[in-house]
Amino acid sequence: MKYSLLIATYLLSFLCVAASLPSSLLNQVTDLENQGKLSEALTILEQYKDNNSATSPPEIAMAQAPLLRKQGHYNEAIELLSPLQKLASLSKKDQYHIQKELGINYRRQVKTIEAKNHYMAALALANELEDKNLQAQSHSNLGSLYDTLNDLEQSMHHQVKAQALLENSDNYELVATNFYNLANLAHRLDDLSQSEYFYKKALEFDIKTKNQMNIADTSLQLAKLVYKRGDLEQALPLLNNAYTRLADINAYENMATAKHTLMQLYLKIGNQHMALSSAESGLNAALKSGSALSKIYSYFNLVELHLALKNSELIGLYLSRTKELLTDIDNRLLNQKQHGYTAIYAELIGDYKLAAEQLKLENKLAESLFEEHLNKAVEKNKKQLTAIEQQQRIDDEIQKNKLATAQMNNQRLEKQIWLLSAGIVLLFSTLALLLYYFKHRKALFKAKLYQYNLIEKDKMLADISHELRTPLSVLKLHIEALELDIQENRDLAYSKINGKIAQLNNLISDVYQLSQAENKTLTLNLHQYNAAQIFAEYEQDMRRYVCSHQLTFFADIVIADEVEVTIDKQKLDQILNNIFTNACLYTDSPGHVRLKVRVNKQELFIQVDDTSPGVGKAHIGKLFDRLYRVEESRSRASGGSGLGLSICQSFVELMSGNINALPGKSGGLCIRILLPLGNK
Repeated sequence: MKYSLLIATYLLSFLCVAASLPSSLLNQVTDLENQGKLSEALTILEQYKDNNSATSPPEIAMAQAPLLRKQGHYNEAIELLSPLQKLASLSKKDQYHIQKELGINYRRQVKTIEAKNHYMAALALANELEDKNLQAQSHSNLGSLYDTLNDLEQSMHHQVKAQALLENSDNYELVATNFYNLANLAHRLDDLSQSEYFYKKALEFDIKTKNQMNIADTSLQLAKLVYKRGDLEQALPLLNNAYTRLADINAYENMATAKHTLMQLYLKIGNQHMALSSAESGLNAALKSGSALSKIYSYFNLVELHLALKNSELIGLYLSRTKELLTDIDNRLLNQKQHGYTAIYAELIGDYKLAAEQLKLENKLAESLFEEHLNKAVEKNKKQLTAIEQQQRIDDEIQKNKLATAQMNNQRLEKQIWLLSAGIVLLFSTLALLLYYFKHRKALFKAKLYQYNLIEKDKMLADISHELRTPLSVLKLHIEALELDIQENRDLAYSKINGKIAQLNNLISDVYQLSQAENKTLTLNLHQYNAAQIFAEYEQDMRRYVCSHQLTFFADIVIADEVEVTIDKQKLDQILNNIFTNACLYTDSPGHVRLKVRVNKQELFIQVDDTSPGVGKAHIGKLFDRLYRVEESRSRASGGSGLGLSICQSFVELMSGNINALPGKSGGLCIRILLPLGNK
């Protein structure tokens, strides 16, 4: 989120690793870094390195890397720091700073997997050191990474952890960074008043650090917020002032951001000439920054402007540049924009086939993003409802405890009174209380049993209704779009409607098949097949299917040519299709799926196993239960109904076989099937 996560304090900690570096040099480099004069600070370090050849290289490299990173030279910083990871002589604190700095550089290059690995290594070292400031910085960095991945829930989780660790901290840089990141999250959630409060708090602590780079960055974000609120008259001088501050310290990435916002402002006030000038200035700054994201957004801005001017030559050039940059970035939102702009461009030059292809890809990504957002919202609401329910139960228990305490006090008083009266009355009272107690226990047990049955019934109805509601809702939206004539591509709309109808048919078919199995009305259509031939066909089909999911397929099939097997092939097709579909949907890439087949004199052995993530032992025994999901949100997002494995079990048992699941040797899930070679 924030352009600089370090100021002089952490630059100082890098430099202090070498006792040979004089304090006067430290102070001089610190002052230059605070003023944003990064090139001058690097020059001083180079000169010191040349004049003191006895100084060990690691200390100089650790001092230079943050300065290079702040100039946008991420690869150079990584090249300096990567060899240092192998040095056993470095302290844990030095190792922490190397891992953290590598994580920041990789995140700036949108290499999120590498960034996460280094951030997690830094967090582990911070925990070993039991340093709250380093722990807070690690959580703040992870929050920034998850924000890049558009996972706002995880981002907020880590930022809140960082804030708790920074309570009463005198490290103003870290406190400012935490407020800055919280402001960005509030901005993403459209809570502008909360965002403005956090930005002002961040600026307050930035001013205390006297770090000109961070002051300029936060000032820019405040100016952008004023623009978003619609106060264009106030936003224009604020943006120009922030740009001047950023230009003074050569903060190219944020300079590009400032110019992009100015472009949008000028478009709103109808000054197309200044909008184009701002966009071109933003591109120049982005090209100097080294940031792939900054370049992409700069090119997109120019594409938008030139689409209005119908300048097809420049549009084609800019789109080719963004396409090249996006090859190394896994960001569906940016790819959706790319397809959308390419479709408009193709229509402009008369290539309607390309336009249709790009629109189809754009719609596919848009639908994927919408469904993901919808599933996250549903899951969030579920968690909120669960939290409310738990709190209500706690409140109920508190009230029950208070009532029980009051009852006990009353009973004690009554006992004392009755003891003074007579022993017979005491005995009668005791028997009455015991009778009441047992009746109350019985009534409570019945109530709980009734409530449990209601919950199970509601859960089953909710699961089935949810599976029906999702495709029906999509169908309704598309039909309404067709009725209101707001769907430009009617063929695409009809295709999507047919797809959702097919999904409903599949769900109804699954439920019907399970109903047949339960009522013992399923029938077999048995025929004799050459086992080697049918599994050769399965191998080809499954290899194409697995590879289409960016996974590796391995086949380990050993069957003699003369082996014959008597099966219902249609049902075996469905069994293997369900198992391979699950394996591909729930295996992380890069990974593999393996098909193993063996035959003995009596049985056909089939095994399908995959790589991580696997399924916990607590869940494996329930995988064949109908409507059971290990992760409900993930299953629904991928179209699963929770019936596939239950259907597989019904079909296998109908063919006198058995099926079971167990942890796979490669970290995933292993499904084993045994079928008799001959069925009667």
